[in-house]
Amino acid sequence: MTDLTWLAAPLGVVGLLVSLFIYLYIRRQSPGNQVMRELAEQIETGAMAFLRREYSVLAVFIVIVALLLWWAIGGMTATA
Repeated sequence: MTDLTWLAAPLGVVGLLVSLFIYLYIRRQSPGNQVMRELAEQIETGAMAFLRREYSVLAVFIVIVALLLWWAIGGMTATA
């Protein structure tokens, strides 16, 4: 089997460059008419409310799992 680990870094850089290109392309596009901008604002507001709620629930879960790992396995594993 050929060792292809040397490809990881160059392909990572290529992925970042493609992501940057797509981001810049999207930023150059027109935001649309007034109705489209209002709809986009409503979608963003709803998405942010969802993410705040999801992260607040997820934070409790992470703390509980970390405490259980600390108790069962050890501090280094819980920290990781």
